[in-house]
Amino acid sequence: MRATLEDYEEIINYIKELNELAENIPIIVEGKKDRWALERIGVKGNFILMNGMPIYEFCARIAERHREIIILVDLDSGGEKIYKKMKHYFSQLGVKVNDKFRNVFLRKLNITKVEDAASRLEKIEMFLFRW
Repeated sequence: MRATLEDYEEIINYIKELNELAENIPIIVEGKKDRWALERIGVKGNFILMNGMPIYEFCARIAERHREIIILVDLDSGGEKIYKKMKHYFSQLGVKVNDKFRNVFLRKLNITKVEDAASRLEKIEMFLFRW
């Protein structure tokens, strides 16, 4: 997919919106590479990395401290399984799930893995601005 300047501006606006929300709402990612890629594109916030514990226990611990979370896991089959389980468990625990960035932002970047966000944005910038 060739990105247009309009696509790029939309992506930048999503990053700004994510940063605004992340001031008060934690972002759940699968691992360190995902956090690193998001930080490289300017996302700041309280990242919570999945740590290998059972998903229900992970969700229950987060629910003790937060009433809303942002889930930003991969769009591949593994990420989809994690996402569905988390969304179900958080719903049971009364935690609001914000999945806009997973469903819209990653698709706008045309990636399935969060860890590819920085390299994809760099490619878009090189294509559009050819320094």
